[in-house]
Amino acid sequence: MSTDRKFVEYAVAGTAFVVSICSLFIYIYQSKLMSEQQQAAVWPHVQWATSNLDGYQMIAFNKGVGPALVRKLDMRFNGKAIDTSDALVRAVMGADTNVYTQTWALRDAVMSPGDKVTFLVIPDKTQGKEFETKLGKGDFVLNITYCSIYGRCWISSGFSGKRTEDDKNVDY
Repeated sequence: MSTDRKFVEYAVAGTAFVVSICSLFIYIYQSKLMSEQQQAAVWPHVQWATSNLDGYQMIAFNKGVGPALVRKLDMRFNGKAIDTSDALVRAVMGADTNVYTQTWALRDAVMSPGDKVTFLVIPDKTQGKEFETKLGKGDFVLNITYCSIYGRCWISSGFSGKRTEDDKNVDY
């Protein structure tokens, strides 16, 4: 076998090897891009707000394009942890308050895109205004931790949010 022919064979083999390695890296990169695109296609975005148009309301809504799995509510008033919306009303208005409320559980809820959950309602306008005033004079914090179906998690503190540690216990 001539040296020219061996060189050509080695050159063809080397080129095939380089093309294969490049193809492998392109495939890995494309897979990563597809994974990111899939996760972006189901990105939830939970926000919460209050309303005083008809009494007083606290509302959470999913403005994202995927379902939000609500994992945790961290509610505090004047530094004290609050477990429920009813407990918040008692903390703000006093333990012996007679404020009528309607509440819904938000923790462990699944919010579809566009869903809105009103988790606290004080239907009486006078009581609602009094609650809003006292709440505003105190130090109120509400953080909602929620995750996508892929286990990526965020914390919403109203209209703003930030990424947090991903959920390790997501059931697919």
